[in-house]
Amino acid sequence: MQDDRSPKLSMQLSAGGFERFLQDGGGVDFRLNEECWRPLNDGDVFEFVEDPGESRRYCVRIIKKYTATSFSELIDCLPAELFDHSQKQDYLDFFREWWSSEEEAREGVLGLHIEVLE
Repeated sequence: MQDDRSPKLSMQLSAGGFERFLQDGGGVDFRLNEECWRPLNDGDVFEFVEDPGESRRYCVRIIKKYTATSFSELIDCLPAELFDHSQKQDYLDFFREWWSSEEEAREGVLGLHIEVLE
């Protein structure tokens, strides 16, 4: 599926996440709910840029934007078809490698259910 709209913004994504979304046709991208992501809404198109290198990119559409005060709360509100809840602790441990509990509490968290457009 192609979308004629220009991407609203670009997000860098690690090589592993970049490949996973491309292979699966989408999924849930987890982030801190930083100011730069707050303008995104359901239906918006944005671009993933592979980090490092930034040479490969593709556009995705937001199916649904989920926000919460913590990753634990966010995971609990995700539908079972989007997230295997038996892996919750593994994900929480992984998120802690990227973001501190202080950052999580200060910013809140974001889950973007996306589909790959191109």
